[in-house]
Parts: sequence; C-alpha cells; structure tokens
Amino acid sequence: MANKEKKIIPNNLLKIREELGYTQKELGEILDVSERMVCNYETEQSNIPIDKAILIKEKWNYSLNWIYSQRNLLEKSSIEKEDTTNFRVDIRRFLKVSDDKVVFSIPQDFWNYMSDLNEICHSTVSENERKRKIAELNGSYTKDNKTNIFNECSIDKEAFINMICLGDVPVLYGCEEDKKEYPEPSDEKTKEVMDFLELLKKEEET
Repeated sequence: MANKEKKIIPNNLLKIREELGYTQKELGEILDVSERMVCNYETEQSNIPIDKAILIKEKWNYSLNWIYSQRNLLEKSSIEKEDTTNFRVDIRRFLKVSDDKVVFSIPQDFWNYMSDLNEICHSTVSENERKRKIAELNGSYTKDNKTNIFNECSIDKEAFINMICLGDVPVLYGCEEDKKEYPEPSDEKTKEVMDFLELLKKEEET
C-alpha cells in the first residue's frame, strides 16, 4: 500500500516571528527546536506541532486560528472561532456620559493591564523588545469579571470626542488634568462620536 502524502497545514509563523523581532535561532530556543526546524515550519516543509502552537498561543496570545491560517475551515465548522486579535474590550463597559464630561469607570483588571502597558510603552528597551513585552502582556491578560473594584476618572466631552475621532487613546491616569491640544476633527467624525455618546446616555437612563 502506498504511503499517504503528508498534509501540510499553512501557517503564519514567519509573520509572527518577524512581528516579534526574533531570529529563527532565537525562536527555536523558545520553542525548544532547532533553527532548521523553525525554517521548515516557516517554509511549510513541516507542520507546527500542536504543543508548539499552544506555547505560542499562551506566550503571545496569537490564536490557533491565526497560527495555522485556518480561518476559512473554522468558519465552516461548528468549532467556536477564536479572535485573531489579541483581545477586544467593549468600551461601553467603561463609559458614563454627562452633559459636559465622559467618566471612565475602569475595572481593576483592565486598570492593571493599562498600567503595565503604559510602563512598557515608556520604557527604554528596543522596539523589538517592546513588541515582545506587549505581546506577552496581552497573552497573560485575563478579564476578572468577579471584581467589584473600579477606578474612575473623567475627561471633558470635547477632548474625548477629538481623541476618539483622531484614533488616539485617552490617558487613563489623571484624565481630567490632560491638557494635550488636539486638532479639530471633521464634522462627519464628530457627529459619529456624538451619536455614540447620546446612545450611551439614553441606555443609562433606561
């Protein structure tokens, strides 16, 4: 009986390695395989073993879906699809709206995450090391839905609208004292954010 041809599963390991700034040798040391084997994975001469894929998932929070490039197969199956992004946070969990202020009510778990992220972003490490640290932080982040501890800060509604329109991230620490100047957003973007805030306000009132 003829041997079955080995099925090779496409993967995104090369993109992951380049994004994190590792050489094949460095990634091989982390995965406990040879530099040559990493090359084989990236050129799809060998499949990435599931235990190595799980290590990547747990260390840097890349989904198995993304690692194995199996988005189409998962969409057609009954398997719950994993998000290909690190994680998503629903901003509506955090916001309360008044006439002139937007109040952030941040769960302790996410506050800790933002604190750690801020420290990494302002550290003096290399760009590659910063990417790795952020990926590892994202991999370790968990939402503690049982927490009853929240941290609150507020920001002027106008400043919030400008930051959101321009794709900037509001500073969570001392929001009220943030005096950064922002250019005027377009009328279209302003209306979009204003409608969003009005919707939040109505939801709070009901």
